[in-house]
Amino acid sequence: MTDILEVIFVVLAVYRVALMVTTEDGPFGLFVQTRLEATNYAPNTWVERGLHCPLCVGFWVSALGAVFITSDFPSWILAWLGIAGAQTFLTMISGIPDTDEEKYEEEEEG
Repeated sequence: MTDILEVIFVVLAVYRVALMVTTEDGPFGLFVQTRLEATNYAPNTWVERGLHCPLCVGFWVSALGAVFITSDFPSWILAWLGIAGAQTFLTMISGIPDTDEEKYEEEEEG
């Protein structure tokens, strides 16, 4: 059985990685450059919107995090969704917007 401390660490790691990728510059500007490339290469697509959304990035990073705490496929699916849910909860209570909604609303109106 997985130690509860491991689960907590995985949830916090997923939360941190999702915030780094979606809101920070990253080492050598890697994250901001990736977001800019997605905006230039595929504007208004799920890729561009996903790289600006901590919930979206967290969902996919949770799949990797679940690998560290499970040993079989059914447990992995359950852990993936559980980690993603916990990361969503942390993001919502932290007050960080889940996307750049204002940016997309302005583009749709204009």
